[in-house]
Amino acid sequence: MRYGNCWTCPAKLVAARTEAAPQPSRRVFVVYGHDANARTQLEAMLRRWRLEPVILDQLPSEGQTLIEKLEKFSSDEVGFAVVLGLNERNVSLRRNQFRLADQEYFALALARRLVAGKVRNQRTLLQRNHIEPDRNTLAGLKEMAEHAERASRLDELLGIGGNAARLYFGAFAGMIKPDEVSNAAEFSFDFDGRNRRPPRDPINAMLSLAYSLLAKDLTVACYAVGFDPYIGYYHQPRFGRPALALDLMEPFRPLIADSGVLTAVNTGMVTHKDFVRAGNSVALTAGGRKGFLRAYELRMDTLVTHPLFDYRVSYRRLLEIQARLLARVLDGEVGEYPVFTTR
Repeated sequence: MRYGNCWTCPAKLVAARTEAAPQPSRRVFVVYGHDANARTQLEAMLRRWRLEPVILDQLPSEGQTLIEKLEKFSSDEVGFAVVLGLNERNVSLRRNQFRLADQEYFALALARRLVAGKVRNQRTLLQRNHIEPDRNTLAGLKEMAEHAERASRLDELLGIGGNAARLYFGAFAGMIKPDEVSNAAEFSFDFDGRNRRPPRDPINAMLSLAYSLLAKDLTVACYAVGFDPYIGYYHQPRFGRPALALDLMEPFRPLIADSGVLTAVNTGMVTHKDFVRAGNSVALTAGGRKGFLRAYELRMDTLVTHPLFDYRVSYRRLLEIQARLLARVLDGEVGEYPVFTTR
């Protein structure tokens, strides 16, 4: 279970209830998850702390946009709590996950497909949204995807992914078409390349936020299926890093996170007035975060056709489907992981 920025398990909730309640800095918490008992205890605890919980039995589904439930609150009044339970049932899946994480052949085969899928989706996004995509950039991304499928080492894949990212983000500005342009404003939506830690311009600030939200959603999907999200294959384990969630996230970076940023800017959900500067970093204001969350949630609720099953699902549901497909691969029921790509 997670509340604030901390993860804990329901067994620790009883001890937490006996402690003195802190002064609440936020007014509402969104609580979702599959452990009803822990969810009920957390709801009671939040109410004693004068925090208003919004209870969801499961992750928001098609036609149920989370942000609609929170419109009466400003974004700095909203927190999230994820009730995960003890995640103890699917022992065989986690045994296979841990065993195969030590097998270089499996990690490399999966990583090849993930990186190649991400590069192909980056190329598709440019083809769909760029004003006039450069032929050399598109050809370079196609070549990078092919190289990824033939990579012989994980570090080679990292280099291929980096080269593809330079091509992709070098052309990213051509997809940014804001409704309004103000030359007098302190902030603009000019984009000269990816930067982070901290982000130094509005587009990079939104990209960093979008990747964080997507990593959180895939971490929840991993828990729902029974994985340990901290043991990955392409991303190596590191303290506090949900490596498996980041693995599964690779093909969805352009499809969900980058597309969410483009929607926020190109439809005016976020404007140049929605940013503040702190030192060298740029961040969204409270109103800007609310607008961006709306754009992100709309993207998550977008319906797409799954190429393997030939039926339409939301991107939110698709994340869990892909996690379950990986579980089938680890259990030996499916030969290769079917990466989701669009045309």
